[in-house]
Amino acid sequence: MFNLKNKLKKSDNYQLIDSYLFVFKKNNKDVSIYNFEDISEYKVIKEIENEKMISFNECFLSDNLKGFTKESFEPISFSNHLNYVIHNEKVVITKIVNSNFQVTYYISHLPKFNNQKEIDLKGYPIHSYKDFFILYEKEICLYNYIDDKILWSIDVTKIGDLNTTVIKTIIKDQLLLILKGTSVICLNIETGTVVWSFNSEIAKQMGVISGEYLYTASNTSLTKIAIASGDVEYAIRFQEEYQLEKLITLYGIEELTLFKNELWAYTKFGTLSLVCIDKETAYFKKVITLESLGIKTGLFSFQFYKDKLFIHDYDYTLHIFEKEETD
Repeated sequence: MFNLKNKLKKSDNYQLIDSYLFVFKKNNKDVSIYNFEDISEYKVIKEIENEKMISFNECFLSDNLKGFTKESFEPISFSNHLNYVIHNEKVVITKIVNSNFQVTYYISHLPKFNNQKEIDLKGYPIHSYKDFFILYEKEICLYNYIDDKILWSIDVTKIGDLNTTVIKTIIKDQLLLILKGTSVICLNIETGTVVWSFNSEIAKQMGVISGEYLYTASNTSLTKIAIASGDVEYAIRFQEEYQLEKLITLYGIEELTLFKNELWAYTKFGTLSLVCIDKETAYFKKVITLESLGIKTGLFSFQFYKDKLFIHDYDYTLHIFEKEETD
C-alpha cells in the first residue's frame, strides 16, 4: 500500500509548507529544507527555532515573526510578538503587555509595516471571518478590524476552558469550538448566540470535521454530530473483535485525522497500527501495522499529504512513504 521513499534521522519536528518539507534538526537550531516531490535536500538554514512556520507573501515566518525570504532565504526578523493571524494579506499581531492586558497591532503589508495602527483590546485573534477576527481572552468576541468595533462578545468560561481549544472553524454561519475535556460549543457567527453545546464525554474525544459533520472517537466508539443542529446522528461501538485481536485496547485510538474523505487513526496500544475507519459503520476498512512499515517504536505523529505518508517515530526519525499507484 505504501513504499518507503526516505528516512530522515535526528528529526525533532517537521512541517510541510508550499512545495517544501521543513525538518527541524534535533540538538541544534538548524532546519533542513527539502523539495517535496523528490525529498532532496535544497537548503540548510542556521539558527532557526523549532516553531511552527507559515508562508506569507515572499516570506516564511515563525510564530515570533522571525524567518527568511523565499527567493534568497535571507533571514528576516520583526518585533518579538507572541501571536498573529493572517487574513486577506493583512496581519493582526498581539503583544502581551502585562498579565491582564494585551495590545493588538494591525499591519497591512509585511515586511514594510505600512498602515500600522495601535488598538487596545482584551484578547487576541484565533480565527478570521470576512472583515472580522474572532478574539478571545476570557470572552469570545467578533471584532471588525476595519471599523475598530466589537460587534458582540460572550463569556463562555462558564461552559468550558478556552485554554483547551483544539478545534476552531466556521461552517456556514456557525463557529465551532471544541474545548477538550470540558465542552463543545457552537456559536452563531453573526450574533454570538449559543446554538448548541455539549458538556459530555464527547468533549474529551478527538474530533475531525468532514463536510457538515463533526466526527469524534473515544476509546470504544465513533460519534457523528451534525454541526448545524448539534444532533448526534449516531454513536457506534468499535467491533469487539478488534479488542479480542489486541488491535486496540481500553486506551483505544489516537490522532484521528481525515485523508481523502476517509477517517484514519493510530492505535497507540495493543498492535501498533494505522487504521482506516468507515465513517458509517466504525469498521476498520484498512489496517497497516507499523511493523509492516519497518517501524519498531511508537509514533509522535503521522500525516498524509498529497500522495505521501509522513510518520515521525519515537527514535526521532521521519519516515516518508509514497502511496502505491494501484491503491
